[in-house]
Order: sequence, then C-alpha cells, then structure tokens
Amino acid sequence: MTKALAVLLKLAENLLSDPENPKFREFKSTNTTIQRALIDPKGAIEFAIEMGFRATVQEFQPKYVWHSSPENLTALRVGREVLKEHIELAASKEERAGLSQRLAKTEKSAAVQNALLAFEDDRKRRKALDERLKRDGYPTTPSKVPTAVIPPASPEFSIQGEGQTLGAPSARRGFVHEDEDRATTEY
Repeated sequence: MTKALAVLLKLAENLLSDPENPKFREFKSTNTTIQRALIDPKGAIEFAIEMGFRATVQEFQPKYVWHSSPENLTALRVGREVLKEHIELAASKEERAGLSQRLAKTEKSAAVQNALLAFEDDRKRRKALDERLKRDGYPTTPSKVPTAVIPPASPEFSIQGEGQTLGAPSARRGFVHEDEDRATTEY
C-alpha cells in the first residue's frame, strides 16, 4: 500500500507543479507499474478518482485523465496533503517498529551474553573446585559423636504444667446434663 501512496503522491505533485502538461494529466491503466500500484490495491484507484482523474478510452487504450477545474484542483491539493500526512505517519510508525525490533534484538543478545558469562563462570568455579579436591582430597565425613546416655525414666512422674489436681469434678461447659454427671461421681 505504501507503493500506491507514493505513486498517488507523485501524480498529485507532478500535476500541481505543471497542471497544463499533458504528460502529467493522464496515465494508462494497462501500464504494469500503474496496475500494481493503483489498480490492484484496494482503494488506490478510487483515491485517484477523488483527486479528479476520470476513466476514458482514447484510441482503444483505457486511460485515466485529469480534467482541469477549480474543484479538481482543490481536490488534488487536499489529496496531496492527506497523502503526505499519511506517508509521514506510516514512516514514523515503521521507524518506531524498527526501533522496537532493534531494542528487542539488543535485549535478547544481552540475555544470551549474560547466560554465556554465567555458564563460563560456573565452569571456572567447578574447575577450581575439582582442582582443590584433587589437591586436598575429598573431605571425610565426621564420625558420629557419642551422645549422652539418658537413664530410664524413674517411676515417679514429674509433669510440668499449671498444677491442677485430678479427682474433683470440674464444671464442664456446654453439657446439658451436668447435674447427672455429678450424681454419678458422688457414689
């Protein structure tokens, strides 16, 4: 589509620079460049028609001819400005996309470089460790230290806690028949 915009802009600028030149006032629709740039892309030939070009046949040749009139001249100027703005916008968009791709590529190469450096550091560290182990020998596992022998528990139990005594019934919360429980423990 950018090719179509460039061809349309060239047609408009040529006509505005010399509107009476018959070479700039018409183009053949059978021309391969015109066909690829204006006829095949959607909307390109319609834009040329809006700028004042009309389809005609001269000597059995299909052509588009620009007819000079104040309305067509105004349409041609407006069309040229629209095309310039659109081409500039497309160029800046393409530039931003290219910059974004370059940044992504740079970040990717930096990540690859960091991974390679980390790999190289790991290889150097492992090599140094292997050399040290060969030189000093492998470390031996420490022998088990005998633990203190704990005598079996005495028959007297020592329970640490709050010091509550067993035997007296304690009030249990949430029981519906608490009185019946006391009656059975009193026997």
